[in-house]
Amino acid sequence: MFKILDVVVRGVSMVIEALPEELPLEIDVTWKLDIVTDGETIIASNSSSCSTRLMLEDVTRPERVVNSCYYMPPDRNGLKSCRVDRQVLRSLRN
Repeated sequence: MFKILDVVVRGVSMVIEALPEELPLEIDVTWKLDIVTDGETIIASNSSSCSTRLMLEDVTRPERVVNSCYYMPPDRNGLKSCRVDRQVLRSLRN
């Protein structure tokens, strides 16, 4: 799976996971995306029921993980409890 995922996300500025609302699955995929993406890629979760901060356990760049659920825009979705880089938030708003 890593080889395919690595090819698919190579060089992208943002990747959005849209998985079934199962926290263990979301944690695993967020971790894998963290491994195969570069340091500039924003990893976005489309989860509406799993807190993004719970997906950060094994992630090396938590400041680049956000929730992109359209019910939870970045400035109102509780990102204050996460460690999102402010530049990431600015780029999402623009």
